[in-house]
Amino acid sequence: MDNLLKYGPIDVVFSFCSYILESVKIIDAHVHLGSWPNIETSKANLLYGMDAYGIASGILSHADCSTFPGDAGAFATPISAAEGLRQCIEFAREHPGRFHLAAWIKPIVEPRPSEELLSLIQDNHDLIVALKLHPFCERISPCDERLEPYYELAAELNMPILCHTALDFHSSIGELILAANAHPNLRFVAAHLELSSDHHYSINALKSTKNVYADTAWVDMESARLAMEELGVDRVMFGTDSPLDGPETLANPLYFSFLNNTEHLPEDIYERLMSGNAKAFYGID
Repeated sequence: MDNLLKYGPIDVVFSFCSYILESVKIIDAHVHLGSWPNIETSKANLLYGMDAYGIASGILSHADCSTFPGDAGAFATPISAAEGLRQCIEFAREHPGRFHLAAWIKPIVEPRPSEELLSLIQDNHDLIVALKLHPFCERISPCDERLEPYYELAAELNMPILCHTALDFHSSIGELILAANAHPNLRFVAAHLELSSDHHYSINALKSTKNVYADTAWVDMESARLAMEELGVDRVMFGTDSPLDGPETLANPLYFSFLNNTEHLPEDIYERLMSGNAKAFYGID
């Protein structure tokens, strides 16, 4: 399957045509609500970006749940995991078909999933498709034993873990791989393929495990293509972190490359990157 990307001379590769975007219902596998500068503005900016750049739906989590936001953004006072999920549910219900949800987890201040969180997940199972772990904002490594109650929940619900990765200690790709190897029954997503890196180390490291996938938030198109070639075309999903940089987050040249298929991926591979893999991985109808 990996060889599907190696078609030979560029003139025989399926070049981008405008009708591809019209036929692909793009899923952004990494979007947020957050106080940038407030929730209502982030909602408006997120919807604007999705409509302006042809994004049909997104996997949404609530960044204001961050226990230790640090340099990750101008968040309001941190809210509980349940309150963040409740706000995401209300927003998703107001916009049917536009969002599925990743429930943020806060293992240091909430050592076990609260009854309220569990109830919200149970009552809204049609929307909630993942748990979201942000090691930097929660100051905890993915392989920390304090995460075990949440990993047990993920296994019980058959939900993957969407995990922020970056060059800081808690968020390193190595820590995530240790967690994935210790929990072969779970599936993980390495968001960003280690933010602020060239992504090559992460791609090479992920060859050692089969239960870690990747999204492309702040990842260049060339690296995304390399990841598909090295890891398999089914293990990479388009994502953006929208609307972290405001209403024009998707105007970043980084994302232009994805939205316009500048790597000239064949149509079937392009569709898998931009929506098909996310649909299959998260079980989205």
